[in-house]
Amino acid sequence: IEIIESNKILDKPIVGKEDLDISSLITSLKNSDWVKTGMNYIPLSKNKCPFCQQTLPSNFEEQLNNYFDKTYEEDKNKVIKFQNDYSSTTNNYINEIDSLLNSQYEQLDKTELKTVITLLKKAVETNLSNITKKLENLSQKISLKSIIDYCKKIDEIIKEANVKIEEHNYFIQNIKSEREK
Repeated sequence: IEIIESNKILDKPIVGKEDLDISSLITSLKNSDWVKTGMNYIPLSKNKCPFCQQTLPSNFEEQLNNYFDKTYEEDKNKVIKFQNDYSSTTNNYINEIDSLLNSQYEQLDKTELKTVITLLKKAVETNLSNITKKLENLSQKISLKSIIDYCKKIDEIIKEANVKIEEHNYFIQNIKSEREK
């Protein structure tokens, strides 16, 4: 989880090429996401601009395709991969921890564990929502709320339970001498 959270792809504004004629207008208006969405309508618009209904220059679609180049698509795919990695890793972790709530370990403070898991789930849900927002607006920077503190707290709860289990096991292994005491 720490490795995934340290990925900086969400901090990066993902926009098209900066060295094209059309890029100066898109950059100055800060509407890269809007233009990218509008590109889906160009094939349906019968050589008219889907934005203003004026006749499109002959190379307009080519210019837009050059603006949203391979680097743009690669960065977009990195965000998608990040979303998939974050989702699967956090889901697996939460499922493992949830299984402890159904365990028979009396030494485990299940009330505290349940509280931390609830907070963890809310943070993950918010983070996944923010990642989705990034995919909808790739030019925007977003940040995640770190869940490491929740993971550390869960580790502490488990360690405390393990210490109690070890003490109990020691007592059972030395039951004869413990009875004499």
